Amino acid sequence: MSAYQSKNQENTIYGPTVTILNHVRNIGMTSLVQYLNWCRKYNFDTRIKKTKSELQQELKFQRTKSKSISRKCDKVPCLKNTIERIYNRDISFDDLRNPILEVIYTVFEKINWSQSTLEFFQYIESHTKLLKDIFYVQSLAELFKYRDAWIRPVYRWKPKSHKTAKQFYSLSRHLLAKYHVPEFMDKAFFNRNTLHQQWFMHIGSGQNIRTATLIPIRLSKKMSHCFMQTPSNFSIDEALYRAQILTLGGNTGLFEAFRLTRAMGDYHHNNFWATLIQFFINNPSLKNMHIGPVVDYIYNQKFEYRQVSTEEGKYQEPPPRPDFNMKGRNPRSILRDVQEWHHQLGNLRLEAEVRWERSKISDYIFKEGEYRKKDQKKWTIRQLLSNQDLLAESRCLKHCVVTYTTKCKKGISSIWTMEIEYQTGRIKKLVTIEVINESRRINQIRGKRNRPVKSTEKEIIKRWCRQEGLTIRNSL
Repeated sequence: MSAYQSKNQENTIYGPTVTILNHVRNIGMTSLVQYLNWCRKYNFDTRIKKTKSELQQELKFQRTKSKSISRKCDKVPCLKNTIERIYNRDISFDDLRNPILEVIYTVFEKINWSQSTLEFFQYIESHTKLLKDIFYVQSLAELFKYRDAWIRPVYRWKPKSHKTAKQFYSLSRHLLAKYHVPEFMDKAFFNRNTLHQQWFMHIGSGQNIRTATLIPIRLSKKMSHCFMQTPSNFSIDEALYRAQILTLGGNTGLFEAFRLTRAMGDYHHNNFWATLIQFFINNPSLKNMHIGPVVDYIYNQKFEYRQVSTEEGKYQEPPPRPDFNMKGRNPRSILRDVQEWHHQLGNLRLEAEVRWERSKISDYIFKEGEYRKKDQKKWTIRQLLSNQDLLAESRCLKHCVVTYTTKCKKGISSIWTMEIEYQTGRIKKLVTIEVINESRRINQIRGKRNRPVKSTEKEIIKRWCRQEGLTIRNSL
């Protein structure tokens, strides 16, 4: 999200244009009018310009409300009758107490209460389970936006599976595709990404993904074929990188390691990252565990600007080595540079302490064992809230998390440390966790010297995820 900050105000004030609309979308609504009605209903301020903390508070409230109501719509006595009442305007938005019905109401409002909207939802309700799950109701709303482009009427479609995922897969292709569209492309509607939805229809009309608009990576014929073979558990962006890496000669292990790095999604510098990928392919002596540290080092040296404070004010200092390239480098030299960089980070002295707001995610404590048997352990996951905390974490676990200060300050990521306390009082640091705040997704888990997470550690992290509604990247 874009933001501008007042000099005399620590909280970030967000503008009333793209950012507030993104916020409206993130809490599951499709119009500013619906959002303002929601604010009035739950006693939130109806100002358009709000601080970052206010927006986060609203987002957490909506997620908590959705959880308490549950994803299922079992509390609605008769969904079919309620939809008809919404169409007849016998019920207002303020009378609704269910997020599923709120989404349906918004679709009616946006299409000006058309008869075709009623027929669509009634047909879906009578033939599928899709309207019982808020996730699929929101996806149906996205699908309904393209009703003028539907190539077949909805009433000619019959589901062949009782699974909701298969039902949506079949319905989206019945309405928008003449030709095969891979299953992972359904995420275009799940994530409400308009550009990806255009790619879905482009492929469904029989055209090659290579000729779709605004493809960020130049695709060869082989890459295009590989893209179409992507398994369903990957995102659309990940499918592009997977096609690029496999076509260059890499394997799935290289892709799984690369997708966890800062380079993932950095299309602006894709030409450079392609040379690094080729470097890893040409030097198999470099293990997948080296990929993350190498990318972190290069990103810091070539692309990362630094904010410097002087008596005259603050300014941005360019990266140390913006002309960095892979020519003439070998595995030994690059690993030596990474090790030296980590050593420099360990000896780093910070000019001043930088702190940031606590995220809306809670810390976690889990006890196992018995005190009387003297084998009790206490697992903790807590957020690091300053650059001093990140520096201490870097020194202890010998990695580069201190370089994530800017991401934490901007609210892009939150960094967490996982520790275990033994009954004797000894505390041992285990792993560092990066969470992408907007998506509430764990992006990285790294132990000492960037070792991967162990199975016992991952089980505790999964418990934390269930408590806080977090997700973990598939490859972790």
